[in-house]
Amino acid sequence: MMIGSHSAKHTFATFKKKTTHIQRQLGRHSYMVTRTINLEKKPLIGDKNGGGGSSAALEHGAMGNSPAMSTTLNDDSSQQSSIGYSIDAGNEETGQLISRRTLNTAAGVFAPVALSQFSSLLFLRIGYLIGNGGLLVSLALLLGCYFILILTVLSICAISTNGAIEGGGAYFMISRTLGPEMGGAIGLVFYIANVFSCALYTSGCVEGILQGITSATSGPVNATIVPHGNETIPLEFNGYQIYGIAIGINLTLLCICIIGANFFGKCTNFFFLAVSCIAILTLIALLAQNPITIPYAHSLHSSELNLSKVAGNFTGPSIATLKSNLYEHYTIDYNNGKQINAMTLFSVLFSGVTGITNGANMSGELRNPGYSIPRGTLLALSFTFCMYCLLFVATACSTATDVLQYNYVFMGYVSFWMPLVYVGIALATLCASLSNMIGASRILRAVADDRVFGNLFNFLSWGCTRNNNNSSSSGGCSRCLTHNEFLGPLLLTFVLSAGLLAIGDMNSIAPYTCVFFLLSYAMINLSCMMLSWAAAPNFRPQFKHFSLISCGLGLLSTVVVMLLLSVLAAFICIVVFGILLFCLYLYHLKHPSAEIQWGSVAQAVLFHTVRKYLLKLDFRREHVKFWRPHLLLLVANPRTACPLIDFLNDLKKSGIYILGHVMVSEKSPCDLSEEYNRWQELVDHLKVKAFVSVTESSSLRAGALQMVRVTGLGALKPNTVVLGFRDAAHPNDFLTMAGSRYMLRPSKSIPSNWHPIRDRKGADDDASPARDRLPERLSLHDYVGLLNDILRAGKNLALCRHFDALNKEHIIRRRNQPVRYIDVWPINFMCPETSTLDDTASLFTLQLGTILNMVKFWSKNTKYRVFLIEPFEWPRDFLTEQQAKIKETLASVRMNAEIVSVPWKAPPKTNNQLEGVTVQSASQTSQGIHDASNFSSALTSSSSSSSGGRGGDVTGEQLTRLTAPYLDDVNSALRTHGTAAAVTLLNVSPPPLDVSKYQAYIDALTIITDGIGPCVMVHGVSKVTTTML
Repeated sequence: MMIGSHSAKHTFATFKKKTTHIQRQLGRHSYMVTRTINLEKKPLIGDKNGGGGSSAALEHGAMGNSPAMSTTLNDDSSQQSSIGYSIDAGNEETGQLISRRTLNTAAGVFAPVALSQFSSLLFLRIGYLIGNGGLLVSLALLLGCYFILILTVLSICAISTNGAIEGGGAYFMISRTLGPEMGGAIGLVFYIANVFSCALYTSGCVEGILQGITSATSGPVNATIVPHGNETIPLEFNGYQIYGIAIGINLTLLCICIIGANFFGKCTNFFFLAVSCIAILTLIALLAQNPITIPYAHSLHSSELNLSKVAGNFTGPSIATLKSNLYEHYTIDYNNGKQINAMTLFSVLFSGVTGITNGANMSGELRNPGYSIPRGTLLALSFTFCMYCLLFVATACSTATDVLQYNYVFMGYVSFWMPLVYVGIALATLCASLSNMIGASRILRAVADDRVFGNLFNFLSWGCTRNNNNSSSSGGCSRCLTHNEFLGPLLLTFVLSAGLLAIGDMNSIAPYTCVFFLLSYAMINLSCMMLSWAAAPNFRPQFKHFSLISCGLGLLSTVVVMLLLSVLAAFICIVVFGILLFCLYLYHLKHPSAEIQWGSVAQAVLFHTVRKYLLKLDFRREHVKFWRPHLLLLVANPRTACPLIDFLNDLKKSGIYILGHVMVSEKSPCDLSEEYNRWQELVDHLKVKAFVSVTESSSLRAGALQMVRVTGLGALKPNTVVLGFRDAAHPNDFLTMAGSRYMLRPSKSIPSNWHPIRDRKGADDDASPARDRLPERLSLHDYVGLLNDILRAGKNLALCRHFDALNKEHIIRRRNQPVRYIDVWPINFMCPETSTLDDTASLFTLQLGTILNMVKFWSKNTKYRVFLIEPFEWPRDFLTEQQAKIKETLASVRMNAEIVSVPWKAPPKTNNQLEGVTVQSASQTSQGIHDASNFSSALTSSSSSSSGGRGGDVTGEQLTRLTAPYLDDVNSALRTHGTAAAVTLLNVSPPPLDVSKYQAYIDALTIITDGIGPCVMVHGVSKVTTTML
């Protein structure tokens, strides 16, 4: 490369102009170069027909003194175009850059996939298949294997053309689709599969070399790797010598991989041409050679066959020979003495054609992955399928059945030169092993770079200077070692494969290798199926020849084949994968990272499914039998409401739960995404199953009413609105308070200044000025008015007080501790003359208590009891009759509760107004409930004044009767009978419509609930129980 003297700015403009012109000239086959000097490396989607190829990266080259620099960009079609351009080097750091992606379709995808599909199957197993299964069964099995592979390839093509593909191949596709947990687990499994396959193919290469040497001297002899044996095998090769040959081959492959992907591409092209030529020569020999006699092979199990002959005939093309080889003739395998059947043939055939991802594994070195992966893989499958079909037919019509059954290397005798076939075996397996080694290193490098396993694979970078350069381009051997980011993964792969070769028995790990590959293929099909099912707008691959059905069939077929090959191997591999997935899930749950949040298609599928069924959920068909609480909690300050948020998470009982918050702002609407994220962090921290709804309004009341009306979707709208009670209690910050079970850990991302606690001293009503960034507080008028607004909207209402005193640790039932209770008071003390046990508000209160008692924590640690009022004037017989009716009523709606009767006297009928009643009046009055006036007529009769406006409304006259002594009596009764209560539920009247009575209403509720512990004041407006089946 020569660096000219033009300015960088002028040269870049010239380069961009020329690139645009050349793209127009090349059309659909153009290769886009969009990455320039000093630009951040980012993946780009390829051209329209090229799919999702990544743009070329530039790397450092050698300095020169010529006035211009040129480079050649080859497209991935049959045409190649040279593009010349010059770039001025402003300094040594920004000059001398060349492309890292050097492989085209032929060298990077087609040749590796084709050679992996050939492997040792091409020359060693065709006779085994035809001799036992016959031509028809063998072709059917071949067609079935390739059909399964094509289904997976279609999924690979779809994903690879949907966006930029970086290094890692199948791991990259799965992790970016199914998320880091699934991707990391399958990535490591896929790496193990490639390591195992590398060792297997190296073993086959050694066997081909030894048999070739033997056949050149005295005829073919079987050779196996037995590294720990002391005995010798033919030609004086003992186990240690064979193991040394295997290590030497592996070392050669390691050197090729270290030199770089460019050299790997040249080697695969050479190997592919050599193997293809040998296969074609063998095909010609099968059709053109004269008839000869071929001896049977010798093995340890040959004597068990009791053969009457020791040789068979090669007849050349013959109709009679073809007819004899059409149908199956299953016999015993002379290598292992086991009976052969159709399933055995399928296992052998499918195990030899699992290299369809070898091209995708090189995605980081491909010039245009989105173009090369689909075309190269499909072309390789087509070519190898045709070659297999031709060899199957030629073998069936030219070689006798007994020769095919008892000499699997018969092609060596038929070929023009006997060692030629063994050279083909060695070259095919050598390239397959090479593809697995370099592919494994790319997968492991991608897993390590993504830090899916944290710092586990950091050691792979020791001793290497990481950069984005192709180490094979320049710099010599030292540069290959110090600037090769794949050196660590390559060395680890070499060591692991050498260890596997030391085992000696490669056949024992072959099923696990195949199952690991199939598991990866299943995940690829699952990824594409879920992407297609989710129907996300951004899933629009350039490759269109796939469907949801093809992905589903691919997934199903790979799982079935896994089980057919080996149930034990499938079980072990799935267990290993499950353990990895579980560990990764726990790790990422504990150590979340924003860098690997690539998005999971599971979320898209969930959205698609939820939307589909949400549209079918019709609120007009709701029935009271299936009523459940849908809660909306309006939260002013989340720091002070943690116990209440936790409590309502129990009360929702499989209903929806929404945390609502209103932000007051006089300015124009702003982006609330950051606020949403913090609220979601709080939800995760509190471990509650709740949605978040945040809105912005000019006033709290308007914003809260807006939220009440619009929160929810379709039939999933809240039916009950919950608010905290408006009092002067000092708030507690449960997120920072020492000893709080809700205290935030330092690692949480909620800032300390988020919703700080405001000082309520003197901050009542409208007197306190608003403070920036502090939660607003509703005035008394707005607070009570909001309660009326909620009821007008048709929502049930609940007011919660004293939940800062709720501590679940104290509720847990322990030995020698009193039992805690869920107390429900269904009679409305504020309006007793209109309150009955079977009215809507009372039944709603009872329903909430029953639901809370159904929750596991509360049912295990508390008991449920209902308090009923007994006027003193009731006769004993009448009292017994009323108790029986009450029990019958509760039983009819299936509420199992302990009934507690409380003697009671009525409030006096007086015209005194509830003026001047303060919260302190409860402590100033010590009269008990037995000091009150007669009240029996209030429960047994209905006066004209009992008709509240909305059913149970507290009118002005009724508020007048709520004198301080009566309210103190009610409070005293609640405290006397509720000493063991964990939580108390009260049935209360709705607020008055008269604005002048707002203060009296709040004061009455304040006196009633003073000092009784966590309390929920409830007013229900909807029917929630039924006696229907």
